[in-house]
Amino acid sequence: MLDNTPNGCYNIFMVDNSNQKQYKGVFQMTLSNDLINKIREYKEYSTMLEEISSLKDAIADELKALMLATGQDRMTVGQYTISYTDCLRRDIDKKTLQATHSELYNNLLKETHYKRFSVV
Repeated sequence: MLDNTPNGCYNIFMVDNSNQKQYKGVFQMTLSNDLINKIREYKEYSTMLEEISSLKDAIADELKALMLATGQDRMTVGQYTISYTDCLRRDIDKKTLQATHSELYNNLLKETHYKRFSVV
């Protein structure tokens, strides 16, 4: 989170999620047009990726519909092979495991720490 200061700089608020401490003013940076433009460019590329992903998904839906209509789960067309097959994935029902065997669940629980980057 940014907080504007009188000298044209911004204080960056950092939150340490492991102990819920908030650090104010640990870093300062000037928001120049270059940085604003870089963020704007990032957002534009993100929008483009979403649009391209939608187009890609629409083409995949067309190909899957064709395969369903023809009853084929694998097709070779030119140098490409496409397939649309049933798959089975087996997962552990974590809620049931936690409810029925909470000690075992807690012993097997694995925490992973990571950083998340976002621009809103």
